[in-house]
Amino acid sequence: MPAWGERCDLWDDVVDWTLLEEFEFGDIPEDRFVMTSWHENQTLDEVFAYCKQLVLFDSVPLAQTVLLHIARQPAEQRIMDAYVQA
Repeated sequence: MPAWGERCDLWDDVVDWTLLEEFEFGDIPEDRFVMTSWHENQTLDEVFAYCKQLVLFDSVPLAQTVLLHIARQPAEQRIMDAYVQA
């Protein structure tokens, strides 16, 4: 779960802590584990390139990708274009 943008480290932390709490701070099953990263000082293009070209998912197959954009102004087309081009 890569987070990008202003104060994206907060999203990263929330996902990490939520998962830890769900499994009572014990072992997290491999099929429920979520790798998080935050990219506040990178461009969106760099983040998508990181996700699509550098991150390896060898233990659990990924069937789909979800892009969640939370902002004051919509930017669906720009974000989709950047993702496709990465």
